[in-house]
Order: sequence, then structure tokens, then C-alpha cells
Amino acid sequence: MSLFCEKCNNRRLPKWDKVENKTKWLCETCCNYVDDKNNIIDQYQK
Repeated sequence: MSLFCEKCNNRRLPKWDKVENKTKWLCETCCNYVDDKNNIIDQYQK
């Protein structure tokens, strides 16, 4: 997985999800989370 978003090319930030016990990668520009396989899994709520 790339550390940069495919849509906007900005850096993704790791966010630990304690409930699911895994890291979600947040792109603050696109407002979405991706998993380690680069699939969009959630939306970021500002």
C-alpha cells in the first residue's frame, strides 16, 4: 500500500482502530479511510 492517496496524491495518516484492532489510513483531503489493501473502507466525518 502506498502512503500517498491515489486520488489526490496527498499523504495518508495512520489511525489505530482499537475496536477492530487494525490501522486505518486516513486521507484528510479526500475524507476517506483505506485498509492495508488500498480499499476504501470508511468515510471521515469532520
